[in-house]
Amino acid sequence: MKRKGVSPVFATALLVLVTVIAGILFYSWYKGYQRETQGRMDEASYPLSYIGAKIDVSDLNVEKIDVDGDALPDKYIVSFVLKNVGSVDLHNIQIFVDDKQESIVDYLSQNSFKSVKITLKTKPVRLHIICKEGISFQSDLPQVEKVIYDPGNLLFYVSNSRKISFSLPSGIIKDFIIKIENVGENTALLNIALNGVQIASPLRVEKLEKKEIRLEDITRKKAFLQYGVNVIDVTIVDDSGNPASGNINVYIHPIVEYPTKKLWLSGWQFRRKIEIEEQSGNDLINYQIPLTIDTQTLIRQGKLRDDCSDIRFTDATSSMLLNYWIEPDTCNTTNTRIWVKVPFIAKNSEVVIYMYYGNEDTISQSNARATLSFYDDFSQDPNSNGLWEAYRYSNDPANEFVWDSTQGFVYLTKAVDDKGAMAFMRYNGNLDTGFMVRFRFKAGGGTGADGLAFAFYKDIDEYRKRGRCNAGGCLALDAYDGTSIYKAEGYDVEFDNFHNGPQDDQVQRHVAVTETFSSTCVADNNHYVWYSTGATEDYEWHSVKIYFAKTTRHIMVFLDGNLIIDYSGGPFNQYDYTYSGFGFSAATGGLNNEHIIDDVMLVKYVESPPIVIINPEESFY
Repeated sequence: MKRKGVSPVFATALLVLVTVIAGILFYSWYKGYQRETQGRMDEASYPLSYIGAKIDVSDLNVEKIDVDGDALPDKYIVSFVLKNVGSVDLHNIQIFVDDKQESIVDYLSQNSFKSVKITLKTKPVRLHIICKEGISFQSDLPQVEKVIYDPGNLLFYVSNSRKISFSLPSGIIKDFIIKIENVGENTALLNIALNGVQIASPLRVEKLEKKEIRLEDITRKKAFLQYGVNVIDVTIVDDSGNPASGNINVYIHPIVEYPTKKLWLSGWQFRRKIEIEEQSGNDLINYQIPLTIDTQTLIRQGKLRDDCSDIRFTDATSSMLLNYWIEPDTCNTTNTRIWVKVPFIAKNSEVVIYMYYGNEDTISQSNARATLSFYDDFSQDPNSNGLWEAYRYSNDPANEFVWDSTQGFVYLTKAVDDKGAMAFMRYNGNLDTGFMVRFRFKAGGGTGADGLAFAFYKDIDEYRKRGRCNAGGCLALDAYDGTSIYKAEGYDVEFDNFHNGPQDDQVQRHVAVTETFSSTCVADNNHYVWYSTGATEDYEWHSVKIYFAKTTRHIMVFLDGNLIIDYSGGPFNQYDYTYSGFGFSAATGGLNNEHIIDDVMLVKYVESPPIVIINPEESFY
């Protein structure tokens, strides 16, 4: 049998075809491999991997950093260790986060490593690394819940002594560093106390020297840090321990880790973020913020209990409850008035708090006395409730500073001749920046004298030494020992009903700003500004608000919602603020009236109060 062979022409064509197909397959494989190596970084035209080239990434971590204390990340830090674990050197290592080149490592020799840290403004998702030698690394970035509070170095300047207030959010204190830098011309000796505990006494810092006190040093000295407001007291002293002067920079650097759990108050369904911006230029400590909330709508929507008992306020971490007070008879209205005590607001900065609601299984925590600097609605006897320190002219408890248990108010004086009372409030904290006082008063029902007053920044010690107050036209604003009258310095807003002399009373019935610095009787002193009104004895209830900004020496007095006094100047720029007494006085003389007060509240105040922004509702689900 004859067999035919494949013709040379056909064989050649077949060989060419196989070669082309093999070339196409190889090209497709090569391009696929190149895409796999380079990922989405098409602009990097690196060759195939070098034999022996190998890269490794370890300790890959993402941190959320909060710099302003609101528990929300202001930046993200991606960190890792880049290792060359191959047998060739690596060059031009490009690092991409979410397809954007963030860093380049020019060179990494064999068996070497480099720590890499990248700071980003937005949340990172994926890391991709490529190098000239053609190798590649890709990884999803870890998604962490924890947030680190790290404001960096906070700088404070000390020339003699200074109390440095700062606030720490609730969480785990990871580190705390105090750095001292002597920028003066001489050696400085420093006494340093943290929250009242000495941590350096004395600390010698030479000229231009820097020293550091870390958390572990503080711990060994048994000092402590606390959530909320902390105070570092720095005093420059001489070799004998006496106060001295110098030029010291104090840096504090706290680092706090917020809880890893979801930042939400457990058991509550809804919340609103409240942003508070300080604009007076003062550090505000335990400052009461007023809020106006439409609770009526929330109650109708079934989100809030009808008595507002499930309202709560927390700090930015949602882990520290804040004291608050809901004003009576405002729940379930479109203008519910709530006061919240915020532990610390640094000057010219912003803090965040949250209002929570939506919990059926809770009771109200509204508490006026824990929230305000002072509050008394006279539902209890002021002579025994611990809120007042009272002095009487004739030591007559039946007619001077008398509680009416039925009607729930207090008589400063009954309508009896020659009576007087001075009652100081035992308030919380200090009122260094100023105050707002609100109260109701009622005067009249007698033969026509004398009046009542609100006293502030007044000398209480003079009353303690003498034991009693005066009466008559002096309105009980001076101390008395049974024989002599003693000047009790301070400022006053009087509600006077009787003309006692040409110097003080331009009109008989008036409200006026005056003082007891210049003499022992307010009737003899200048009345700096006054307003004529019959409210001083019409025997009707009247509401009063008095605002005083200490830094600007500015006072405003509102009577029944109307601004009647708006004044700056003497006496506020003539005398000092040595004293801390705040209270009410009233007196009668040859004529009399009842002088009654009720619903007294006192809070802190600054001329430019914080700006408050209440954000839309958030839901837990």
